[in-house]
Formats: sequence, C-alpha cells, structure tokens
Amino acid sequence: MSWSDEARAYKLKYDVALYLRGRTPAEIELRHAPLIDEWIVAIHDQSVELFGLVAGKRHRTSRLIWLDRNFRWARTEDAVYSLGRPTNVIPGDI
Repeated sequence: MSWSDEARAYKLKYDVALYLRGRTPAEIELRHAPLIDEWIVAIHDQSVELFGLVAGKRHRTSRLIWLDRNFRWARTEDAVYSLGRPTNVIPGDI
C-alpha cells in the first residue's frame, strides 16, 4: 500500500515536530530503516541529499530534512535512513 502525498506530508511534519523536541525515531523504525553506507551529504543548487550505498548499490536519497547530530540516522523527504560509515570521497556524478 502506498502512502498518499497528504499522508506523507503529515508524517514528515509530525516527525520534524518530534525532532525539534529532542526526540528521535523509534528504535523499531531505525531497525527497519534502510542502511546507507559510505554516505556523503550532496549539496546542490536547489536541494541537499545523501549519496551512498544501500544494499551495496549506489543510491541518492530524496531531499535531506534532518541529519542526526550523532550521525546515527537521517530523515529525508520520503524515509528515515540508518547511517553507516561516512566517506569523504566525492563520486563524480553527485
């Protein structure tokens, strides 16, 4: 079942309100979140995204909304990601 745009926007707003109050995603949500490894923050003219490996394949997220200050997780427009090892190597196509 796919979430409607309205439901997705509500969930994002709800999550950000929790983060502003010092809360983090629930442990069960983090356990089920995709792991993005060898990640880097990609800054573009119009957006900020994460770029890295998910299940061993190159992956670019949707717009980055929140990056945990301890680098354990990130919230994008569409999903929560568990963060693996960061990298400082910038791929040529980001």
